[in-house]
Amino acid sequence: MTVFKNRLMKNSSIIATLLLIILIATASFLSGRKIYSMERQRNLELLHNELRILFKSGRQSFEAFDPAELAVLFDGKAPTGLAGLTAIPLVDVGGSLCGILAVENPTRGEGGCSMLRSVSYSFSMLCQNLCGYITVIAKGEIDALTGLFNRNRFEHDLPGLSGAYADSLACVYIDTNGLRETNNTHGHHAGDKLLRDTAEEIQRWFKGAYSYRIGGDEFVLFIPDMPREAVLHLCKSLESSLISKDIYISVGMHWSDRAIDIDLLMKTAENRMYASKREYYDKLKISDGQRQPLG
Repeated sequence: MTVFKNRLMKNSSIIATLLLIILIATASFLSGRKIYSMERQRNLELLHNELRILFKSGRQSFEAFDPAELAVLFDGKAPTGLAGLTAIPLVDVGGSLCGILAVENPTRGEGGCSMLRSVSYSFSMLCQNLCGYITVIAKGEIDALTGLFNRNRFEHDLPGLSGAYADSLACVYIDTNGLRETNNTHGHHAGDKLLRDTAEEIQRWFKGAYSYRIGGDEFVLFIPDMPREAVLHLCKSLESSLISKDIYISVGMHWSDRAIDIDLLMKTAENRMYASKREYYDKLKISDGQRQPLG
């Protein structure tokens, strides 16, 4: 044990094992709790997904010490900055995959997978405990109806958004039009479906964004490091896909690549959303007490 501890203290890539297991085993959770750059978040998700598929197929280890060997796992599309990887699966008491223990950019002769196996039991227990903890936390941070983050999580993340981007940050403010009318006319089950369908399309078009339902019919998204034109294109695609389902939304977006005031970013996007909402209702005519879209 002393030998292992000495090697651990001397070797930064082995120390990274202690951190990487938490990041990989709970990537979808921690990439939200801590605000990472979008590139880092995508890399973690890619790494997690490819290794999970590999180990669920029955493979008991993976070792790659140069980009050519690593390309086998990622089909030639290895994450940026990753030149090598050693990894083993972690299983729970029932034999199911519960995590992945890995070292990024190892060198040959460090002990590789044999070293990882020597500490796998402890990390397996850690993963199982984390899963239980995550389940409890998620109940307080996930909107039960839509599956998006809720207002509690929004307020928790807000102070960290200033570190969420490298070059630019966009805020998209969305309001689902006609929710009250739908509830009054067709019942709350129809209104719930309206919100679920809206959230589903948000997740479809804005993969990797920080997405929150902050009120009854309001959603807020933050998109780091994406060109302004690309964000606008996604907003239009979202609107079009929802219109095809007879769902109408009002969208406001503000993008900045300068010193960003998060409150001002949000307020500008919110004001543009309300302007869009006024425009939408200005185009409606009243017929038998029901609002019908014009043109």
